[in-house]
Amino acid sequence: MKYCVSRYFMKGVTLHHKLKNGQSYAYHFEIMKKQFILLLTLVVSFPILATASKKPTPAKRLIQRLSCIQSHGIMFGHQDDTFYGHNWHYETGRSDVLETAGDYPAVMCFDLGGLEIDSPRNLDGMPFADMRSAIIAQQRRGGIVTLSWHPRNFVNGKSSWDPEGGEVTKLLNDKVYRKKLTAALDKVAAFIGSLKMGKTAAPVIFRPWHDMNGNWFWWGGKNTTTEAYRQLYRFTHDYLSRRCRNIVWAFSPNLGATSMEEYYPGDAYIDLVGIDIYDFNNDAKAYTANVSKGLTMVCDFAKAHKKLAALTETGCQGLPQTNEPIEDGNGIYEKYKNPVLTAAHTPLEWRYDFSEQTNPFLEQRIMMEAAFNAGAIKWGDKYVVVARVEGAESRHTTAMVGAMRVGRGPRQPLSPLRRQTGPGQGPALLGLHQDPPARSRR
Repeated sequence: MKYCVSRYFMKGVTLHHKLKNGQSYAYHFEIMKKQFILLLTLVVSFPILATASKKPTPAKRLIQRLSCIQSHGIMFGHQDDTFYGHNWHYETGRSDVLETAGDYPAVMCFDLGGLEIDSPRNLDGMPFADMRSAIIAQQRRGGIVTLSWHPRNFVNGKSSWDPEGGEVTKLLNDKVYRKKLTAALDKVAAFIGSLKMGKTAAPVIFRPWHDMNGNWFWWGGKNTTTEAYRQLYRFTHDYLSRRCRNIVWAFSPNLGATSMEEYYPGDAYIDLVGIDIYDFNNDAKAYTANVSKGLTMVCDFAKAHKKLAALTETGCQGLPQTNEPIEDGNGIYEKYKNPVLTAAHTPLEWRYDFSEQTNPFLEQRIMMEAAFNAGAIKWGDKYVVVARVEGAESRHTTAMVGAMRVGRGPRQPLSPLRRQTGPGQGPALLGLHQDPPARSRR
């Protein structure tokens, strides 16, 4: 029998089903309070059966929760979200996503590279002590946490991006190098094991040894064999699973993968499958096609193997669409091919009353037909977008629809109202440029 929760705003639900023989099944779901978060990480839902007569581990509870949430929508994730952003670094409480979308991302991602050498900071400069606090804070607000790991090359002592070839085979067969690996895994286990809310371990999605089909990491591509890679992943899984009960295991090749099977360690070792897809050429059309093709492969594989599915890493070089005037104007306002703001950007909370009591049939209460880019007002330390919107029956109103915090660099004098008089002069509402970390994931 399958149970699921129909609304996000129920924080926790436990359902009991008693069989004729007296045996009882308990299903527990912890559901995010936030309604209809627009997300871009987890993309499909497949039933995962709850175990009977046995208290599920923190990892199993997270799997059950994600399985249920995926049937309602997708989740948006952001790397190092609370550590740096658009013109800021290490400012408590800040988040570009929070400041542009009104809430923290549903998924936050961090990297453990550096633990293996006892560094107080990870490879991107994030203090591990602060990372631990950020992870717990994200868990307490109902969010999801994923962890990647880019350890240094255990053979030559260099970075993950400096392969010599044959490292994986040496780790598996040479006692000296295997001891280095297990010592590093002990440190990873200690960190993940320290993630607790009270006495309860906080579950995380752990994604080690990713992009294994590429040649840039010492654990993948031409630097090893597919079977050696599988053995490395299985060894990592078994070693950490004996020490941590709060790990959901993820497997994710890079875009170049032609099959999910090639490096796949096996169903017993994986809970979530995904793929890493980037736009390195500023080509929106190719990027869109790659995402569509990659996710189709991932989702088909996840459905066949009853796994969760995700777009595990992604990013564009920028906002490639240029604003070009179109001929279909009305003689009063110029129209552009890629407007900054449209009626489709209307917040869902404006259009719908999400209360089951007052709007049981989820009827739309405000219909937005059009939006006009009036401009942006500098208000305190933020730019606030003010737009004229047209609703049903051509009723017009003015709306403040978003804010972008001013950076900490030198500021130029601005008038109170800065009108948008041409293409590309309005504030970026839907994707602020963010300074990359010290080193790219690749």
